[in-house]
Amino acid sequence: MPAERERSSDRSSGTGGVGPKRIAKACEACRVRRTKCDGHSPCSKCTEAGGLECTYRARARPSRQLRIHRPLAQQQASSASNSPDDYRSDEPRPQGIRAVEIDLEKQCEAVTGHPISLVLPDLGTHPSLALETPLPPPPDPHDPRRESLCETFVRDILPFFDFLSPVRMTQLVKRQRDLPGSLTDDQLALLYAIYAMGYLRQVTYASAADSDQVLVAGEALLPMDPSVHRLDATYFRHAVDLVKIPTTVTALQALIVLQLYCMAAASMHTTRQIVGKLCFCVDELGLLKANTAAAYPAESGTAALGFYVLFTDVSWAGLTGESPFITDFDADIFSSAAGTGGIVAPAIGELILLESEVLSTGRNAPAKMRDPAYVLSLETRLHAFLQRFGSQTNDCSTMTAYFATKHYHWLRILIRAPSATTSSLGMSSLAVLARSATLLLVHYERIFLTTRFVNCAWTVFARIVGAGHVVLQALWRGEMIRGEAAEYMGKVMWFLSKLETRWFMSAPLARSNFQTLMTALDLEPVTFVLPATGLGGASAAMQPLSPSPLGSPATSQPLATAATAEEPASAAVPMSAEAYLEREPERPRVSLEDVPAWPLDSGLFDDSWMLGLGAPATESATATGGDWWASLPNL
Repeated sequence: MPAERERSSDRSSGTGGVGPKRIAKACEACRVRRTKCDGHSPCSKCTEAGGLECTYRARARPSRQLRIHRPLAQQQASSASNSPDDYRSDEPRPQGIRAVEIDLEKQCEAVTGHPISLVLPDLGTHPSLALETPLPPPPDPHDPRRESLCETFVRDILPFFDFLSPVRMTQLVKRQRDLPGSLTDDQLALLYAIYAMGYLRQVTYASAADSDQVLVAGEALLPMDPSVHRLDATYFRHAVDLVKIPTTVTALQALIVLQLYCMAAASMHTTRQIVGKLCFCVDELGLLKANTAAAYPAESGTAALGFYVLFTDVSWAGLTGESPFITDFDADIFSSAAGTGGIVAPAIGELILLESEVLSTGRNAPAKMRDPAYVLSLETRLHAFLQRFGSQTNDCSTMTAYFATKHYHWLRILIRAPSATTSSLGMSSLAVLARSATLLLVHYERIFLTTRFVNCAWTVFARIVGAGHVVLQALWRGEMIRGEAAEYMGKVMWFLSKLETRWFMSAPLARSNFQTLMTALDLEPVTFVLPATGLGGASAAMQPLSPSPLGSPATSQPLATAATAEEPASAAVPMSAEAYLEREPERPRVSLEDVPAWPLDSGLFDDSWMLGLGAPATESATATGGDWWASLPNL
């Protein structure tokens, strides 16, 4: 009270020369007049002024709002040592899809009380594919199947390799038959790589044209038995043995084919060994520097080879969490080389260069991947990318670079995954992650609905598993509703049931892990349903395909008879898997006219097409003179 602030006469006249203490606050009249108040009630100034009302506020400056947030700089300074959003420390942090997996592992253990590891075993489709195992006996130099294997490669895979020609392949096969000693090691390695891919194509999706060489049932997706000798494994191992130290353009071409084979059949470790050889060879040839790359004539196609190797190195590292082999290169030569067709395109070049930067940042300064300023600067560059290669309204559904679809969305996952659990970027990152993951799943679904092929390459397997993890993280953290998550997880589980035919240990374990996570979330996936008609049909008839039991083979074909031209599409009737496999094989129809109408991700340049494992039917190719790929859109 003001009266309590009155000074006693003995304090004012005390010894020691101590002056009066400063009062806590002035009366209202003194405050307005800005005169010194003595704190009495009434104070001396009000008394001298002739009876002014002398009042004191009960609370100082009541109109000032309380500060509920500290200034940002002060807040950052006080929490620099323990904030989960700390992006100044360069301590190791999980990057890429592994950050999502760790978050799910923690959430699941907190609910179930039992730890779970989402890291899958690294196993190939055959034990002899591992380069550490003894080299198998050499292939029969007079094997009558060689020409058939080469024909399969030329028919279904070669159209996507502009550095190879059917004439050259035929000449090499003829030389091997007539003058086997005239082939160099790198030329023989190229032939062996072609034979390996041709055989894998035949035993995976055998057509009527190959049925006399490989006895299989129609177009069924065939399971791989690791205990059975496979000719493709023999050709692969001896091809690698012939290019131990690759230093020629032909050796580089052979390694590119071998790398594609690895992604379709070998372990991640073996694939990384081949990618390492690729990067060594392209560096030896000087294709990563502008001054040495310019020495090659344009007709050699080496610019496209260098582009492809960088693309392979970076995209593989983005899938596996490993560091790219190539860190020193001239970016300009890849920008100038873009535009020759296939993946060698401006859109892919820009995405790969940006992904290379993101991977480098995650390796050298991992905390920056949680820095709002840096992450949003990457988003700004992706926005500019869409302005160039998408619509002017930032609607990526109109992007013309078809093959860039999955790389664009996977890059966004790499960028946003490390910050999904932070307070500053968590909400926006979860939204971006959920959108890209669901669009990836739709991308692969559309490819299957058009081609009726499930590409079993490891790259597809990795993206589908990663997208499934992102969907469950989005549900767990409240970004996605249960019904939507159940629908997308139904697609994931269906694709994994097909991928089990190739990745017979990793895919079943992935499905088991997903089931554990969904049980913890009390989530039941919606059964994936497919149109019961042929490709491009407008039928509304749907036939559900439930995932097969763990470890059991499954067919890639819809379990329904396709409607004939004489009967309506809705007349298609379901049939069992056994009846389907026993019926007369029927090639699926491919309508290329329908594909460009798809938004963003038609899949024409997806892994399945690059590997030749999802190429259009042979009849479609021969019906147009064998040059159907010439009409495909370039990026």
